[in-house]
Amino acid sequence: MAVAEHRWRVMASEALVVAVGDPAHCDHEIQRAIGLLDHLEARWSRFLPESDVTRLHHAGGAPIAVDRSTLVLLATMQAAARHTDGAFDATILPDL
Repeated sequence: MAVAEHRWRVMASEALVVAVGDPAHCDHEIQRAIGLLDHLEARWSRFLPESDVTRLHHAGGAPIAVDRSTLVLLATMQAAARHTDGAFDATILPDL
């Protein structure tokens, strides 16, 4: 049984992915995890000009096409705001 790990910076954080099992399977799963997290950063970073988050911000309320993961993110943020009676507020960046 093999143990493989990969560390890198993603979403302004240190990430660590660990896979345990068959060596070929471990490498494949590590690459899948890296790909997914890099994809999400590319869609959600407010620092990348082509990200969904940046494009939504600049769209001024006009409809734009976004990745399915961004729809899940937005729905999750809305649910978090409801479940916390507004204590979680993803719209406070201008106030920071």
